[in-house]
Formats: sequence, C-alpha cells, structure tokens
Amino acid sequence: PLAGYWPGGASDIPVNADGTTELVLELVPIADDFQDGLDLMLTPAKAADGRGVKVAIVDTGVDPAKGLNLERGLNTTGTEPADEWYDNGTGHGTHVAGIVARLAPGAVLHSYRVFEKGDGGASEFAIARAIRQAVEDGCDIINMSLGQSSEPVSISREVRRARALGVVCIAATGNDYMAPVSYPARSGVVVAVSAGGVLNAWP
Repeated sequence: PLAGYWPGGASDIPVNADGTTELVLELVPIADDFQDGLDLMLTPAKAADGRGVKVAIVDTGVDPAKGLNLERGLNTTGTEPADEWYDNGTGHGTHVAGIVARLAPGAVLHSYRVFEKGDGGASEFAIARAIRQAVEDGCDIINMSLGQSSEPVSISREVRRARALGVVCIAATGNDYMAPVSYPARSGVVVAVSAGGVLNAWP
C-alpha cells in the first residue's frame, strides 16, 4: 500500500481460507476531454471554462508553465522585490494554479506571492496587501489556500471590502481534519473549501 495506507475499500476485499486473495484490476485511461475527478463526484460534470474571469492565487507564487494563462504577478512580502512573484521553491502556489487552470482553462491567473523563500510563513501584512491589490487589479475571484487559527484583523477587513465590491474570496479550511476552521475561511464572507475522506487511508 502506498505510504503505508490501504484504500478505504480494502475492507471489502474477500480473503480465501489460506490467506490469499485474487484481484482483477481494470485500468481506465485518464482522458483529456473531461475533468476526471469531477466526473467521479458530479455526473455529469458540466462547467464553464472560465473565460472572462480573473483569478488571484494568493500563495507561494506561481511559476509560468505551459497551460497556465498567467497574466501578471506581484510579491507582497515587503522583504523581497515586487517582481519576484514566481514560485518560492515549495511548488504549492504552482500546484494550486494548475488545479484552477484544469477546472477553468479559460480563466486569467494573477499570482500574488505572500510567502518568502524558505519555510517561513506568510505575514498578515503580505496577505492583506495581496487581497487589496487583487481587487485593484480587477480580479473576480481570490483563492487563498492558507490559514491561521486566530482572526487577523487586517485580512478580515480586506476580505470584507473585497466582498462588498463583488469579489469572491475562497480559502482552505485547514489541514487538521477535525480542528476548527482556519481564518480567513472562517469569515462569514469567505467561501470555505475542505475535503472529505477516510482517516488513515489513501488517497
């Protein structure tokens, strides 16, 4: 099993008296003409391609790559040059941008890097500044795959301002499954996004 975990359905596999089992696996190729993950959850998976929409990725930065409709970027850390908005080396922001591009290939992406190089966190100042700049740049959606346990005053102010101006803010609920929802996802004006699955199972 991958990483020491069994899939959630492993308990349904019949085992013979001698302790052996027989499995027949059907390999299904991943098609490029539909969104495979969404197709499994939502049948049928119908969605617009995002044309005419600007999405801000407030994260570790985004590296320009084939398939990413990346229009502009800005480093808002305050400690690094403003034009160093590409990925800080962790790959997180680029990964998030790839998900957005897969779901909405026609959307225009803006990268706002709030994490410095290395393993440090993002400051409240950097995130608040990125949200405000994304609004000023005409972004329709602001994605923040980040969070913290306490409510940040300046970030809360900026997401409320963004919402009042018609911008949709989306944030991750956190990585600790049963823990309280993180901020800014816990804010009443932010769309909180989480994931579901079987604990100690993969994926």
